[in-house]
Parts: sequence; C-alpha cells; structure tokens
Amino acid sequence: MAENGAQEVVDLFAELVFAEPTLRERPELVAQVRGWMEMAQLHGLEGALLAMRDRKDFLPDLPLLDLPALVVGAELDRAIPLEHSRIIADRLPRATLCTIPQAGHMANLEQPEAFNRCLLDFLGALPKNGS
Repeated sequence: MAENGAQEVVDLFAELVFAEPTLRERPELVAQVRGWMEMAQLHGLEGALLAMRDRKDFLPDLPLLDLPALVVGAELDRAIPLEHSRIIADRLPRATLCTIPQAGHMANLEQPEAFNRCLLDFLGALPKNGS
C-alpha cells in the first residue's frame, strides 16, 4: 500500500466510523481520531485491513457461549449497523443489548456518558462472587 493509499484508508474510515451529527458538530473529535489513524505505520494499516478481510465468521458459534455478554450497538453506526448488533445479541444465550443513541462506530468517544452507562449497568447486574 502506497502512502497515498494509506491516506485514502484514513479518509474512508474517518467518514465511516462517525455518525453524521458527530462529523458536523464535533470536528475536533474527528480530527483527533484522524490523527491517531494517520500516525499508524503503513504495515499496521495493511495488517488491519487484511485481518478484517480474512476474519472468521463466529456467528454460528455464538449460541455456545453461555456466559453474560454485553453487546453495544450504536444507532447510527455505518461500519457495523445496529441490525448486526441485534443479530449478535439474539444469538448469544445471555446477552444484553445496549444501544447508544446518536452515535456511530466510535460510540465510546461520541457519546461517552451513554456508553459508560451501558457498561456500568451491565457490570452492576452481574452476580457478585460468592453470592
């Protein structure tokens, strides 16, 4: 991948991972994340793209995972649409689906309070050790 190819990846992913409102209303956050991506080594970007291309589909195995699981979906996620999060949650026997409103794939950065609330609620509902 040439350096200009790396910039194309950064440009594509920056548009893909944020919700439209974030792209419009929080350019400083978008610029920060773009900066992180631009600092990545070229071979790291290549490896990440190959890993995404070649990853195994684990959906058939999800029913075998009989443990508490939190699936976080984002209302405006274009990288992994909310419907995919619903499918994952439906296939996991003990899943909790938490949907972050007005967020894209970077929900933890776009809506940190809502994201943290999902995590804390899930963790708080887990049985305590020894009880």
